[in-house]
Amino acid sequence: MRFPKGLILAETLVAVAILAVAAVVLASIISNGTGATKVARDYLVAENLVTEGAEMVKSLKATNVMLRPQDVNPEAKGCWLYLNPAELVDPLKVCANGTVVEGEEYFFQYDALGRLYFKGAGGEEFRLGLVEGVYVHDSEELSKFYRSIKFTEVDEANEWASFAVRVWWQDGGKDREIEREYKIFNLL
Repeated sequence: MRFPKGLILAETLVAVAILAVAAVVLASIISNGTGATKVARDYLVAENLVTEGAEMVKSLKATNVMLRPQDVNPEAKGCWLYLNPAELVDPLKVCANGTVVEGEEYFFQYDALGRLYFKGAGGEEFRLGLVEGVYVHDSEELSKFYRSIKFTEVDEANEWASFAVRVWWQDGGKDREIEREYKIFNLL
């Protein structure tokens, strides 16, 4: 049985074309999967940064209550939302002058002794740095993530406060953001 001339060459070209199309499709699937994994990782980091921000507000509240549980100043109803707990060591410090302001955005830092405090700011100060795998606000090595904490409402009787933790970043020219709202209560 004889094959017509050029038939094997045509079959080979068709087979190579099919393999090329399959390789392009496979490369596209791998590329899309890698991109989706990167976006999912960024969202996971952002969710953890939001949760950490909420926990820091709770930690600030608990620290303030432990430092000044006896302070039942009617205007401040204790020092539960005081921005810098290190200042509460001074028994003459008036809590009403250093509490959070409704509508302002804050970020948190640690002082030289490792104590947490909140600081009002804007813009680049919200950008997080990355030090040995930990996201912090005071670092030379900057990450792509920004975080702010905004007290959206503070009860007039100072019984509760609502706050939002927002994390945002840019990914390939797209702005991405996660924001969660929380409510804490003053149990003094």
